[in-house]
Amino acid sequence: MTSAAAARSRTLDVIYTHNDNRVIGFVRSAPSQKLLVLASLNDAPFASGYVVGTDASRLDDGGWQEIFNSDATSYGGDNVGNGGATLRVNGGQINAVIPAHGFVVLEKVS
Repeated sequence: MTSAAAARSRTLDVIYTHNDNRVIGFVRSAPSQKLLVLASLNDAPFASGYVVGTDASRLDDGGWQEIFNSDATSYGGDNVGNGGATLRVNGGQINAVIPAHGFVVLEKVS
């Protein structure tokens, strides 16, 4: 992460929850940065992707780059994630790989 301003921010918007799938998504924001955190407590990863949708006004369209994956091999995980890719948000929807018992953080880039 180049700047941790949004990670330290008190501005947090829970944009998605799904109790049965045990998934939560929230945006942390600061004036110069937005972070999207997608987390799962599910026993299996969403390795083929998981669509998170919210009102378009709550999740900016454009590119969101994965900047952290709690399941990375450097943390002893299986490296189930988005490989640092830039994913697209369109109309408040994003399709991201989410690891089991872990989370990914994406930063708004364009």
